[in-house]
Amino acid sequence: MTPGGSVRVRGADTVARTMRAAADDLADLSATHQEVGSLVARAAQANAPRKTGRLSASIRAATVSDGVAITAGGSLVPYAGPQEGGWRRRGIRPRLYMRRALEANQSRIVDTYVTAVDDATGQIRGV
Repeated sequence: MTPGGSVRVRGADTVARTMRAAADDLADLSATHQEVGSLVARAAQANAPRKTGRLSASIRAATVSDGVAITAGGSLVPYAGPQEGGWRRRGIRPRLYMRRALEANQSRIVDTYVTAVDDATGQIRGV
């Protein structure tokens, strides 16, 4: 190349446009968060100890600003926390229904996020 010459990059506009689209997709993973949350919530519902079924019915997944939250309990089920983690003074042993749900689905959770990232970055094109 001679001094003062120019370089033209073919397809730069396509790369920039498709990278912006991929970045937008990666910035909003709310559908993926909800999918993962629903998976874990269903497993936690199945794992929850049952007498009346209220604990299991109270388990929900909700997207939050940076992911998903799986919750159980509420005013009608104040025993959700002690059932998960136990309460030594009351003789309640930990049931770990939430933890087991998360651990049992760990590889599916990772695969779901990997797929979302692959789908987003797979749209990047050049020339």
